[in-house]
Amino acid sequence: MVISHKHKFLFVSVPKTATKSITDYLNNFADIKGDSNDKQSPYNYHATAMQLLNEFKKQNWNWEEYTKFTVVRNPWDKLVSNYFFKKSEMKKWKPLIEENMENPEKHKWLHTWDIPKLYNDWIPYFKENTSFRKSILNLNKKEVYKYDEVYGYSHWIGSSNKVTILNHFIKMENIQSDFDIICDKIGIPQQQLTHKNKTKHKHYTEYYDDETKQIVAEKYAKDIEYFGYKFGE
Repeated sequence: MVISHKHKFLFVSVPKTATKSITDYLNNFADIKGDSNDKQSPYNYHATAMQLLNEFKKQNWNWEEYTKFTVVRNPWDKLVSNYFFKKSEMKKWKPLIEENMENPEKHKWLHTWDIPKLYNDWIPYFKENTSFRKSILNLNKKEVYKYDEVYGYSHWIGSSNKVTILNHFIKMENIQSDFDIICDKIGIPQQQLTHKNKTKHKHYTEYYDDETKQIVAEKYAKDIEYFGYKFGE
């Protein structure tokens, strides 16, 4: 999430849509930068469009004056990226979190993100021996689907009736050219983007079978239809 009152723009950062480099650049022009450490803040790093609309109303800022945009990504591709990202995060955080569980006073800062709870929730679905196929089968479990990385785009860009309240979208598949258009619109210099926090894996199509492909098609049907995504494109 980034807000600039001078340039009249608002950027919603959807997890796992290659938004890190965009956020870092936009922060140079921001009046309000997203706070990744405070999940309760209306300006948290992954604040939704609806949360920000409510904050605009609270502050008496004119929502209609702002260019409001985000990045979207093919859902099949996004879930592969999320899977490998979570596995790498688990490997990195596991020793520290387990140490914290034995001695909660040692790393108090971890509780800012409630990581121990997240760890307990994630571990059955993203532990070392969980296959990608199993992670997709687990999407049908309510306790997994509640996490922001696997929410559909309507959660991020929609109102209570799931109608989008943003007015511009960058497709990750065309991220540079789409971002250049946004830069011109909001009056800032164009910037060559780099893909930060990129996960290493094969093309997403190599991880699906007919069953898992269909699960994603059904779970994200609205996103796929709205943004015109197809498997393999």
